Amino acid sequence: MDVRSDDAPWGRAPVPWVELATLFALECVAPLFELAGLVIPPALLLSSSRRALAECGAVAEGPAGVDDAIAQILLTTVADGGGPDEAQALRRWCRRTAIFAHADHPQWSGWAHVFEVAVSDERGEELPLPAREKAALTTSYGLFHRIDDARAVVR
Repeated sequence: MDVRSDDAPWGRAPVPWVELATLFALECVAPLFELAGLVIPPALLLSSSRRALAECGAVAEGPAGVDDAIAQILLTTVADGGGPDEAQALRRWCRRTAIFAHADHPQWSGWAHVFEVAVSDERGEELPLPAREKAALTTSYGLFHRIDDARAVVR
């Protein structure tokens, strides 16, 4: 699977393979894979990510090639251990789901900031909406950002 210059769709920044592989290699993160929509077996993703991080230096064409090397090793190892469909699912998730920067999803993250201000008691800022609409908006957004299910998995 050729991943050179693996740009994400819709003009997003390139996939941050180093950061993703680092997260995937952490055992404490593995219980969250399913909640995040990753369908790859956690043991396979953990071992593949660790292998990619360990071997990337020998394969990379200089510092600029580290992301491509990690992507290549990670996706190949996942394909070898789980099949090409697993590797494609991982690549698709990394390209379309993982968001690391505002530029990756500006139409959402701008609104996210507005909602954060609306639900934050610490800032003392108010969202200029009628009380009924503001209550409905902030309640919905607050429920969307509940992480009780993730906390339960990690404990």
